Amino acid sequence: MKYLLLIVYFILLNLSCTQAFSQKILTLNKPGYPNRIRYYENQEISFKLKGEKVVHTGLITQLNDTMFLLNTIFPVKISDITMVVDYKKGAGARFFSKVTLAAGLLYLGLGAANSLIFGSPPGAEGRFLVVSGALIGTSFLLKPFCVRKYRINKNRYLKVIDVTI
Repeated sequence: MKYLLLIVYFILLNLSCTQAFSQKILTLNKPGYPNRIRYYENQEISFKLKGEKVVHTGLITQLNDTMFLLNTIFPVKISDITMVVDYKKGAGARFFSKVTLAAGLLYLGLGAANSLIFGSPPGAEGRFLVVSGALIGTSFLLKPFCVRKYRINKNRYLKVIDVTI
């Protein structure tokens, strides 16, 4: 029984080591905490290239030391990336931005419908215009906090880490 448990333990240890240490990782090293953002194969990444204003988004399908394939057809050199865009950050700001926009539009519509029902011209009561404008403005002021952009420079750099044994 003792030897059987030892054999099972050895097999599980061997399988876990080969699964965990046979991959390459693209990392964005940056100051602060956490100081490294990891991108694995078959994980989504968004970035800008040198001389382009468009943000490319796709899955990393193959990863080498100097380049990776995006969606199995678009080769990207790591040295050509100027900015990494992280859409996962700012979920609370994104939610609050959507809620305040919906509330502002709803309040504006209800105020306009209320003034039409009671026969006064739309906007005669300036209160609902001020409140709905403040809500909609707050929504647009929160938009820059919904996405985190990392410019690649000497403090923030991309690096491929090979953890193959």
